[in-house]
Amino acid sequence: MATRKTQGSREGDFSRTIEGELVFDAGPCTGVADDGEWDCECSIAFRGVATGELTTTAVVADLPMRLKEYQEAVCDGLALKGVCSDCALECARAAWKLAMRWPTGTVIERHQTRFAPRQRQQS
Repeated sequence: MATRKTQGSREGDFSRTIEGELVFDAGPCTGVADDGEWDCECSIAFRGVATGELTTTAVVADLPMRLKEYQEAVCDGLALKGVCSDCALECARAAWKLAMRWPTGTVIERHQTRFAPRQRQQS
């Protein structure tokens, strides 16, 4: 789920999603797929289900939702963007599986195909 926790602790952080919005990893954009370069925002961001916008931070949340309901939400959101339902289901499954790797409350960041808990910077 989109969060602004730890936003600003990394150079280039941004969040154009709504706080608490369901998110998923959409994978590399067409530009990355075409040239193999990871020089765009998609290489460090998660995409919001409702807004379609990007954020560099997501938090693992314990929501009253099962995988099927999450898949439906992702499919509904992506259908508005013209994404096929099979692709949307795969995005939802992958995001669900990814979230299961960490405990609730863990802020996650992405760098290309790697995902990791975000470490808080000492002040």
